[in-house]
Amino acid sequence: MGTALVIQEAVTEIAETASSFTSKTLGQSIVQQVMDMFLECGTGYDTDEHYIATELFVKKDQREMFITLPTNEIRFNCLRRKYNEKYGN
Repeated sequence: MGTALVIQEAVTEIAETASSFTSKTLGQSIVQQVMDMFLECGTGYDTDEHYIATELFVKKDQREMFITLPTNEIRFNCLRRKYNEKYGN
């Protein structure tokens, strides 16, 4: 009975570790996908829109909202407005 409990605990720990790794890997993949979408908007790395995107897209809900926007133009304009709103340009 003691051996079975040790095995069960080990399996549970392995499953939790695998789940944590998968969540982190998927999160990184999603961030990369959103940043690729950002670049498809026609802007580059050295822009105000890129700067605000790096601030916004660390948050899951902000990434998900960006993905729902229907066109690259709307996505770009949203980022431009967000930057201007935050930094007063």
